[in-house]
Amino acid sequence: MARSKYDKTFPRRAEAFLKQGHPERSLAAHLGISKNTMARYKRLYPAFAESVRFSRAPVDDEVERALLKRALGFSETVSEQRLTREGDVVDCAKDVFFPPDVAACVFWLKNRRTDLWSDGQGGDVNIHLNMTFAQFLKQNVNGHTGTDD
Repeated sequence: MARSKYDKTFPRRAEAFLKQGHPERSLAAHLGISKNTMARYKRLYPAFAESVRFSRAPVDDEVERALLKRALGFSETVSEQRLTREGDVVDCAKDVFFPPDVAACVFWLKNRRTDLWSDGQGGDVNIHLNMTFAQFLKQNVNGHTGTDD
């Protein structure tokens, strides 16, 4: 492959691409350069390296907030349209509770509390089956691992 020339629009294009949530591994193809060339450009052009590094942060932060929200459960007002007996369409709003998602909890804890939740740790896991999921989550999010009777 012939050497490609650095394009001064790369930082802006990289920022726009990564802010859409695309992974960095697909950026080189999007810019029409090889992965090695992209690595070289990140070393040689600080503006390009910074745009790649900082453009991911807002999307990563948004996903992190969404994962935490899903792990803890949340309520949200949902709008829907309903058909009346008379045939009229009316807008209705109702509060819907989305319960905590166990997979999101496990993912969060394995990545944020690896000392306690990593696979292959071999440590004791003390789960009481008679506690509610909310109690379990509260104890483990707050770092409490004992029992409450």
